[in-house]
Amino acid sequence: FGLADREGRVYGVNSAFCGVPLCYAEGELEVCGERARVGLLSNRASLISAALEGGAPAMPRAEVLAWLLARTEHPMGDDELPFPGVNRLHGGQRLSAFEGSISLLHVKQPHAERYSTDALYESFLWRTSALKRYPNVPLSMALTGGFDSRLVLAGLLATGQEGRVERFYINAHPDHADTRSAQAIANAFGLELNVDPPGRGQDPHEPFLERLRRHNLLTEFLCSAWDIVSGPPSRELSERGLLPGHYGELYRGHSLGRLSRAWWLLRPTYRVMMNRHRLLTPQMSARCASLAGAWLKEERRAGTPADLALDRLHRYARMEGWISQCHPIEALGFPSFALLSCVSTRAHYEAQSQAERERPSVHYALTRRAHDELWRVPFANTPWPSSLYEGEEKLPPPALKGGGRELGYQMRMWREQGAELGAWLLSTPPSSELWRVISKRHLEAKLKRMSTHPQPQGIKSLMCACALKLALEEPLQPVKLRRA
Repeated sequence: FGLADREGRVYGVNSAFCGVPLCYAEGELEVCGERARVGLLSNRASLISAALEGGAPAMPRAEVLAWLLARTEHPMGDDELPFPGVNRLHGGQRLSAFEGSISLLHVKQPHAERYSTDALYESFLWRTSALKRYPNVPLSMALTGGFDSRLVLAGLLATGQEGRVERFYINAHPDHADTRSAQAIANAFGLELNVDPPGRGQDPHEPFLERLRRHNLLTEFLCSAWDIVSGPPSRELSERGLLPGHYGELYRGHSLGRLSRAWWLLRPTYRVMMNRHRLLTPQMSARCASLAGAWLKEERRAGTPADLALDRLHRYARMEGWISQCHPIEALGFPSFALLSCVSTRAHYEAQSQAERERPSVHYALTRRAHDELWRVPFANTPWPSSLYEGEEKLPPPALKGGGRELGYQMRMWREQGAELGAWLLSTPPSSELWRVISKRHLEAKLKRMSTHPQPQGIKSLMCACALKLALEEPLQPVKLRRA
């Protein structure tokens, strides 16, 4: 959020986990007929760029777009936003702007420290109970067969607020394991579950590139096109606020097993794996690897244990990147309440052993404490590890498996439009910036493979390549939205 004091000094503050992007820049603009040095602060980097450029945002930097095809799928580094001269506040940072100059203060996060289950549970209830301050905000909630949404529901049940949710839904096929698990939860607690198959809210005849244009605008080039955020073709604003489970990822391990036991094992391995989709040019792959290596080196210098390095990296890229861009857009026009983000719970998680972090022990402790039965309803695909509930008299059933293709919507789109999109990609002139990011030889090989043996990660990279080409060739186009 931002605020101003009596002297005209403006302050910008970001949450510990960067729930909303907050960007800033310094520059000279014409104000009241005179040139003046100003500090600019906004949650839209493109608006700051438009002000700096005198009317329209600058074209994005090709080297920053390359990150979307890297392993992190999000830029790393303080000046790695697509628009030149625009920076963003990272988690916990504070900004002060006065008379055209900007200064930053980084607020240190709590050190790793174990908390009692009682303390973590009381904090969880306090955050969930805070919803009562907004009694008139209509709410919806995605309910799946995983750990995160179940923990959000556990908090609602423990505080007697499940009735606040007007619509429980899942975006999956009816026979998918996630859908059957969510339906089991709904049946157990008398909830109505709306099953929305993937792509239900989209016009099946709308060209993919039209969706990508909206995606690039709404995410400002900072989200992979696989997690496409374009809103419905009707351009209607959301009718409800959201209760997402995104931040549950803060309490799940993201290490690489034995490779995370020592820095000397981790750093070269990650450098090799940076070109995840094998589409980046050698120069761009090396650039991303160098900046990621510098980030990891800084973490090591700060005292981060090797087995926590990739957790920190995931938090930086996934939490501050993907979620901070998508989170506000998913409930555009209404608040989106992230009940699972908590600095003390994160500090507790980081104090655990690597073996404990690899298990969803935080989710289990809070869900088990919140409700006697919810933790026993079957999950989809991945159940609680048996070591968590050892000694319980009544054991949970096995996880539900199979049924449906979670990624079928994107795969179907590529089957229908892939040939046309592939030809469009390859028609790019040799002088285009695209070929500075993507290897044409590798792109041709992948297009050929995906035409005969399509698979999700391959299609994902090609969808991203389409978004990059659009970003480098077309300026951002405003989208008019309306209330339903």
